[in-house]
Amino acid sequence: MTRHTIKFEIEAETYEDLRSLAKAKGVDVDSMLQEAFTLLVEDAEDMAAIAEYERQKAEGTLETIPFADIKLRLGLDR
Repeated sequence: MTRHTIKFEIEAETYEDLRSLAKAKGVDVDSMLQEAFTLLVEDAEDMAAIAEYERQKAEGTLETIPFADIKLRLGLDR
């Protein structure tokens, strides 16, 4: 996996807050920020999927599969 470095400046007070949070979690600041950025991206992807679902639902183009059919496909109908 290719890795990239992101560099930005923050206020000293904000950094100290981040250090305190990271220490409380038992991780370093870099690890905590990496997790936060990952969650931010995942949340944005989730919101996009929800928006697409809502769009299809509003347009009447949403395709669904009945639960009984899912159970049948998975062999759980017994």
